[in-house]
Amino acid sequence: MRLPGLALLLQLLVTWPLAAPAADVTIFAAASLKTVLDQIATDWQAATGHSATISYAGTPQLAQQIIAGAPANNWVRLMTGI
Repeated sequence: MRLPGLALLLQLLVTWPLAAPAADVTIFAAASLKTVLDQIATDWQAATGHSATISYAGTPQLAQQIIAGAPANNWVRLMTGI
């Protein structure tokens, strides 16, 4: 299971809002990533003092919410077949 974790870390590093200063963020994420993202959010809050609000759902539902204009700073989804 090392590869999925590496893929998730790579996606976070590439898509995290690097240009913006650290601030409170809203993230849409696949429900299957809840355990790992809750830990990342806890660690990030301890390191920065800012919070991450994570909304979990299935990837198709999150995509529809984003298309409809729901505000999110980032979207983390699980992709297979990489």
